[in-house]
Amino acid sequence: MPFILFLALISWIAGFLGGLTGTGGIIMPPLLIELYSVPPHLATAMAQASYVLPSFLATALFIRHGQLSWRVALPLAIPGLICTFAAATWLKPRLADSSIGIIFSACVIVSGLSVLGRASWRLARPLAPPWRAPILSVLGGLVGLMSGITGSGSNAVLVPVMIFFGLELLPILAACQCYAVLASLFGTVGNSMNMAIDPAAIAAMVATQMSGIWLGVRLAQRLDTSKLKRAIGLVCLLAGLFLLAKELIVR
Repeated sequence: MPFILFLALISWIAGFLGGLTGTGGIIMPPLLIELYSVPPHLATAMAQASYVLPSFLATALFIRHGQLSWRVALPLAIPGLICTFAAATWLKPRLADSSIGIIFSACVIVSGLSVLGRASWRLARPLAPPWRAPILSVLGGLVGLMSGITGSGSNAVLVPVMIFFGLELLPILAACQCYAVLASLFGTVGNSMNMAIDPAAIAAMVATQMSGIWLGVRLAQRLDTSKLKRAIGLVCLLAGLFLLAKELIVR
């Protein structure tokens, strides 16, 4: 398959899963690395650059449905964009790809298991002020560091953790898409300071990813909440196991 068609296909799938569950982007870097031998640092940078406009579209769709809470989104996004930029600019070039992959895959596996597990694993009372904003800020910063290094996976961790905190699912997805806009934008700026990213490849990825994310967000409005939660957990678990197997076995 020509490389540009491959980019379009995996971007559409990532966009669809991202709009539906908030976790689709994690599939892109490993596929680029394994199937087309794209260097890991470049693969993660390409994936992150492709998330900006599709995540903006998803955020706009959630705003249209009145499901974005700025009191949830801003405490996540502001520390997230700062830490993502710092990680992409200074930390990422200094870390080994294998170490990054193992840590990232472990985080995604734990997140998936937390969603698929018993309801008793979640907080009995939803996270509320005055502790909500500080806790979300710390979470946004930590996930931003991971996002800046790996180029993806921010929502794969944010969505399950925020479900654990007892927040409503669709507002969680809305806040995480808003987070992804800013984290991806500032991560891409940081990556561009260290490497060249092909604009034609990114354009192909963005175009198909936006159509996939539009369909995914529309379906998210209609599906039963419990089924959507399990879909999120399953995507996280399968993606984490794949990434971990790639690092421990293939390499």
